Amino acid sequence: MQARHHFHATNVRAVNYYYGKEAYHVLRGRAGGHAVYLWIPDNKKKGTYIERRVNAGITKQKALQVFEGLHLDVSKVVSVKLGVNDNAPTWEITFLDAKQRYNYVSIYFDNGKEAERILHI
Repeated sequence: MQARHHFHATNVRAVNYYYGKEAYHVLRGRAGGHAVYLWIPDNKKKGTYIERRVNAGITKQKALQVFEGLHLDVSKVVSVKLGVNDNAPTWEITFLDAKQRYNYVSIYFDNGKEAERILHI
């Protein structure tokens, strides 16, 4: 597997697919004795490999807290998953508004600040 070659990851516990501006496989595993997230681009020429220790960034729960503080029109959170925005790791929150339109907000994994907002799709 490409991730094991590049990062020497072991004990991969989860793999998710993310497709934003660029497509990535996001893995959770262990590297160097630490729990890590690995972001592996589908196209090496368009995306960068990213590795972060799980405890080095904000948690899913913290991303949801930041999201709640934005006071958006939310009727239902559809998903919360790791992604990438401008070569930086993010938590992408997909939600429906009162008119059942899809919306996306990205929160930076490293600092918990809002990265992007796409509303009323």
